[in-house]
Amino acid sequence: MNNKLTEIFKIISFYDDYRWEFSHNYNLINFFREDLSADIKILTHWLCYITDRQMPFRRIWDIGGFVFSELVYEVKNQNSLNLLNPEDENSFVKREDNDDKYTFISKSTADNNLILPQYHKRSLLWA
Repeated sequence: MNNKLTEIFKIISFYDDYRWEFSHNYNLINFFREDLSADIKILTHWLCYITDRQMPFRRIWDIGGFVFSELVYEVKNQNSLNLLNPEDENSFVKREDNDDKYTFISKSTADNNLILPQYHKRSLLWA
């Protein structure tokens, strides 16, 4: 059993080393604004982290960080979880063409954002 655990830890260590081997991979969350409170930053970080298994992490930290930080900010300020209801027109979650797929969207423009211009110029859709 110890041998199996050692092998598992080696694999996890490999992935961890690969991910963080470049210094530009640290503290990369692309927040939608700079003056966010610590609780919003922590929840945004957690949301990015738990979705990190679905697509390349740089995309999640760049685009997802922008979208999630705005979502968390607005949920906190409006004190409404209805912003997560795809049936609500003000929601940050949209259902794709009556499909079972959902997309997180941003309500902000990314005009002054230094990271997002490297991505496609269309609206910030993130599925």
